[in-house]
Amino acid sequence: MLIDHAPTVHAIDHVQLAIPPGQEDTARAFYGGVLGLPEVPKPPNLAKRGGVWFSHGQVRVHLGVEAEFRPARKAHPAFRVRHFDSLIQRCEQAGYPVVAGEPLEGYRHVYVSDPFSNRIELIETVAETNGPLSDSLVSLLKNQLGERMGEYRIPPPVFTHMRGEFVAFDEEKGTLTVRFPLLEAYLNPYDAVQGGMIAAAVDNTLGPLSMLVAPPNVTRRLEMTYSRPATLEMEHIIVVGRLGERKGRQLHFVAEVSSGQGVRLARAKATHWIVGATES
Repeated sequence: MLIDHAPTVHAIDHVQLAIPPGQEDTARAFYGGVLGLPEVPKPPNLAKRGGVWFSHGQVRVHLGVEAEFRPARKAHPAFRVRHFDSLIQRCEQAGYPVVAGEPLEGYRHVYVSDPFSNRIELIETVAETNGPLSDSLVSLLKNQLGERMGEYRIPPPVFTHMRGEFVAFDEEKGTLTVRFPLLEAYLNPYDAVQGGMIAAAVDNTLGPLSMLVAPPNVTRRLEMTYSRPATLEMEHIIVVGRLGERKGRQLHFVAEVSSGQGVRLARAKATHWIVGATES
């Protein structure tokens, strides 16, 4: 594979917002106390200017002092958040009312002003796991698991983290189709998606399928065969999992991974064991 070395902007390093002089502690109370962003030290040569920096994962917020401060009421950063409802509640309890954003397909979002009237957007991706198909799958799982339903985290956090979207389930054929976006964080040194992330997508398809077609079970073996690399230009991959055979406590699955354009990227075979069952 040829690697493209053409110059390009590939990520945002940090967001810079202005605050009035002498208001660092007020900023800490909001960005650290309410939004939950940890403070990080400014470089010594910049610390003398005042201001405060925050960083969490890939989010970096720099607050700089501006003598003739004017709030940014239109231009704003949009922060992806977890536990969306809890954060809204925390903002309002701290005296920062939120304003609902206009409907935006695939997202929930609100606006809140920081103590200096800078506009901040809080946004959460709403995966199709909350749609009608997911509702029907949850109903099937309830029938399958009965009173044990509450013992499991459904959908699993790892499925949500990978932004999986259920596309189709055929109970008669024992197949489940799931779509996963391809993210820059998945890339290896060759600008292709790391093979382990493709395997994780397969596991996140066969896992839900296994719970739909059998009692609770665990993966004992997962074997991947790769055909060609996945790249960001493909935008997403489609995983189709199928129950091939059931022998006693053993479940044998197969899966195929393809691009959104139908190009096959990988195949997989997996063996699961039903928990607590005995061989027959």
